[in-house]
Amino acid sequence: MPAQLQKGGTAVTIVGSGFTGASSVSIGGVAATGVTVINDSMINCTTGTHAAGTVDVVVGALTRPGLYTYGSAPVPAGASWTRRGSAGERDWSSITCSADGTKLAAAVGVVYFGVSVSVGLGHIWTSTDGGASWKVRSGPASRAWRCITCSADAAVVGGFSSTDGYIWTSTDSGANWTRRISAGNRDWRGIACSADGSKLAAGVSGGAIWTSTDGGVTWTERSSTDSRYWWY
Repeated sequence: MPAQLQKGGTAVTIVGSGFTGASSVSIGGVAATGVTVINDSMINCTTGTHAAGTVDVVVGALTRPGLYTYGSAPVPAGASWTRRGSAGERDWSSITCSADGTKLAAAVGVVYFGVSVSVGLGHIWTSTDGGASWKVRSGPASRAWRCITCSADAAVVGGFSSTDGYIWTSTDSGANWTRRISAGNRDWRGIACSADGSKLAAGVSGGAIWTSTDGGVTWTERSSTDSRYWWY
């Protein structure tokens, strides 16, 4: 008896690298439709009809074995949770992750001993296995990190702390960091990043929105947003 065909028409997002210039996507040997290359690391498309099962995804000359499963029931996000203890118990202030969920970065604010006695500041921690294990990043030094963000592949990470009031960015998944002084020392309260990491936006408490189109190297104050209490 032939395998039952699964109806296509499912919108999917493919995350990886080397997608620039790609013109075709094949999922299980069936050409996807509506292929749109967002950037070098992300493509949107729609599946075709195929028998149920796990199949390969081919983007141009790039093949990712077993990346997609036809006929699989969707897993509700947040239905079950696993406590990740490898990074320890800390005063986590912010967390961000890559589009595929494999890479994460988390920030630690002020570290406390007992109830209210401060004994130090925090670091950025990163994971490349979906949070199963974590590595502390000493590059950005010890700071009271308040908020972080990342690109779709987590190669670009941006954040700020209340310690020095500057925005910091990393282009190697959090291994090394650069303080970005062009936007000045401010009471930053929120930061966001585009999928490719080139565009960032940050809000100031009692100030305006600032934007960057070069990965955080230079910043422009958007005065049209007026002075507001922007928050996360």
